[in-house]
Amino acid sequence: MPERRRGGPRWTGLGRKVRAFLFVVLAGAVFAGGGFPTVAGAAGGDWEEPIGEGVSAFRRTLSLSGKPVVVYGVRIDLTNPFVRLVPLTSAEGLGRKAPVPELARAKGAIAAVNADFFHLTGIGAPLGPVVDGGTVMSAPGVATWDVFGLLSDGRAVIGSFWFEGTLWAPDGSTHPIRAVNKEAYDPRDGRPSHAGQIVLYTPAWGEKSYGRAGGRFRDVVEVVVAAGVVRSVVEAPDGSPIPPDGFVLWGEGPAAAFLRTHFAPGDPVRLELRAGMALPDGSRVSVPAGALAAGVGATSASATEEAGEAPTGEARDASSGVPVLLSTVGSHRLLVEGGRPLPVVDPAVDGDKPRARAAVAIDAAGRTVWLVVVEASAESRGMTLPELAQYLASLGADRAINLDGGGSATFVARRLGETAPAVLNRPSGGSPRAVPTAIGVLNTAPPGDSVGGLIVRLPKGGDVLAGGTVRFEVKAYDTHYHPLALPTEALTWSATGPAEIEASGPAVRFPTGGTYVLTAAVGDVRQTLEVRVLGGRDVLALEAEPAALTLKPGGRTALTVWARLRDGRRIRLAPENVTLTVVREGTASAGQGDGRGGAPKDFSGEWARVEGLTVVAGAVPGAGRIEIDFDGARTRIPVVVRAFDDLVGHWAEPAATALYARGIVAGVAPGRFAPDKPLTRAEAAVLLDRALGAASTGGQVSAGMPAAAAGSSSAPSGSNDRTGLAGVSASPSLTGLPAAKEAARPAFRDTVPPWAETSVARLQALGVLRGYPDGTFRPDRPVSRAELAVLVDQVLARLSREDGLRTEGAPIFRDAAAIPVWAREAVARVVAAGVMRGTGAAFDPHRAATRAEAAAVFYNLLILGGSS
Repeated sequence: MPERRRGGPRWTGLGRKVRAFLFVVLAGAVFAGGGFPTVAGAAGGDWEEPIGEGVSAFRRTLSLSGKPVVVYGVRIDLTNPFVRLVPLTSAEGLGRKAPVPELARAKGAIAAVNADFFHLTGIGAPLGPVVDGGTVMSAPGVATWDVFGLLSDGRAVIGSFWFEGTLWAPDGSTHPIRAVNKEAYDPRDGRPSHAGQIVLYTPAWGEKSYGRAGGRFRDVVEVVVAAGVVRSVVEAPDGSPIPPDGFVLWGEGPAAAFLRTHFAPGDPVRLELRAGMALPDGSRVSVPAGALAAGVGATSASATEEAGEAPTGEARDASSGVPVLLSTVGSHRLLVEGGRPLPVVDPAVDGDKPRARAAVAIDAAGRTVWLVVVEASAESRGMTLPELAQYLASLGADRAINLDGGGSATFVARRLGETAPAVLNRPSGGSPRAVPTAIGVLNTAPPGDSVGGLIVRLPKGGDVLAGGTVRFEVKAYDTHYHPLALPTEALTWSATGPAEIEASGPAVRFPTGGTYVLTAAVGDVRQTLEVRVLGGRDVLALEAEPAALTLKPGGRTALTVWARLRDGRRIRLAPENVTLTVVREGTASAGQGDGRGGAPKDFSGEWARVEGLTVVAGAVPGAGRIEIDFDGARTRIPVVVRAFDDLVGHWAEPAATALYARGIVAGVAPGRFAPDKPLTRAEAAVLLDRALGAASTGGQVSAGMPAAAAGSSSAPSGSNDRTGLAGVSASPSLTGLPAAKEAARPAFRDTVPPWAETSVARLQALGVLRGYPDGTFRPDRPVSRAELAVLVDQVLARLSREDGLRTEGAPIFRDAAAIPVWAREAVARVVAAGVMRGTGAAFDPHRAATRAEAAAVFYNLLILGGSS
């Protein structure tokens, strides 16, 4: 919550009464209960671990007013020689803000918490002081709240900051310097921070000085100083560039008049600066004089210790043996004093309401520091200031102060094994707010020479399921808690549990459900964790979607498998979690049929298979089921492979389905084959053309030549074909069958339908189609069984590698005399080859062949041609 105070709270008589009432009520509510209760069952989300030398981070869940409160923090042991606490500011200067994680990464901090308050509008510079390594980066010249500091003897302190500055003109006249690197604000004591004052701006502020502050001030003069000499005196600038070896003196009103009167380019400039802290025991510590002077980038700057006597009790410098002030950051109200929580009520920060809070606390010796952030979110209630005071006292704090809260409250830490700090709390604004300052924790220890420990965590989100492979987060740190690169081959695993695990690097597969005790090891360093794996015993029922499948040959459908658990949850299973088994139930034999067209000799095709969780139908029609198993929990779904509904139980279904799967035939409408419809000569030509193309490419239409989809036609645009056997261009190149020269149009007297022209022309060029003696093709005329035999015989003659096809063993049909003379030898050969068969004892040569018979004949033709 950025600073919202304007001159501090001004209490009226009524206001004092309200304040006293709140003091009593809150004090009774907070302090009557003793210790802080924790939330039962919250330990799974809470943790505590060392993250650096002398630094331990934690997450704790408390209970206040029956609601959970999440607290993040670090405990810092300043007696450890490798711990440093430092203020964090933007590399672009105090005139710029940045989110806490960015400030932490820039300084290499392993933990950080936002610090001082600031104006949400305007520049947003810190309201309090900033001292870093003895360099005064920012100093208010008016009363501020208590601040947090670090002394040269390694102690942390909380006290009040003071700053005094004097500007000497060449003629010996002087003027006080009000502040260092500040934007205008209303101080607690009511005295103006900038109006009529001189303010010093150093390179720590940024590239340019304050100027007219966007029109807030009119009468402004800036004196630009480099190497102790005035470079320029500028009237009412928008901000002057700050020399890297100098500073800018900013003056307004009477102070601007002083600068105009007493300084000109080339004049020497002398500053006298003093800063420090007043401690609770009455002593005073100061910033080292040399560091303070160096902070303004001018050799002519000095400190009063160098020109005269230092006030009693104030440290002169580090060489005196008395500690000096090295670092400090601004803060807010004192929360704990002498180990006693204070019932702080501050309406400016909604002190009596649960909010996101941040604080810094120290023990009585100043050797232990706590940085704490209280989260306010859907999972955490937040705290009032009195509740925060009580919590800090419960940690062992002797003194504690409030830091900026609300949307600014941000806790950043680099957990063990991690390479960079991350935001661990949920900022109340959704994301970390840009702030001017933060308190950072550094681990200055050198890299360790060996593995100090392992961190093994389950990946975030999701359950561990039987049959699944889990990629654990495995990280290492050295003996000084620095992150350490871990070679995959160095990691080994062992486990006790219901089954033997399979492991490779960080990936571990759990074959069955149950509880496993898993141990990761690198050399002699080990880390053990318990892993609960969900399996069949945790499942109330398996559910598959869809619950039943009807597929066309070659079709595929992805299954979604869910496990409904006994705890009421429903989780989705991955292919690695389940086993799918294809079971084909009883169906018509591939060799069955009524003999009219001849059933396929060989129909050893695939019915269905599974690819992961996808069911793929083969060319074989039939019914069956997919059995699904998850660690002993089972379910099944029925599966039917069917191209045409009007072929169910029909003797030609296997052949028609196989041709459909190969892209050779399609239905006359969705799901309809019309098996008893007579076959026309145009249809026969297209069917033969496509069958030859499929045979030449191992069972599929030649590459680049689309097959007709079920219930549609791939005839040329504008075709009136409705048979489903419309042509697709094919280029037969079977053994013994010479390639034909393409013909654009067939050479017949009558008109061939556009959808059949290409097939008829190509087959005519090959000599497979001859037409009638009068030069016509008669495309719409039904094909008789005798004509179908002659047509197929033309192909058989070319498929055979012998001089002629044998006719021995061919049956003698009772209507043999009815077979036309021009077809008798062809009938004998195709029957002997098993491509056609009679209807019982007769051949029925003059009856029109049906689409069902044609499917069986052309499928047998493909088998004979070598296509499986």
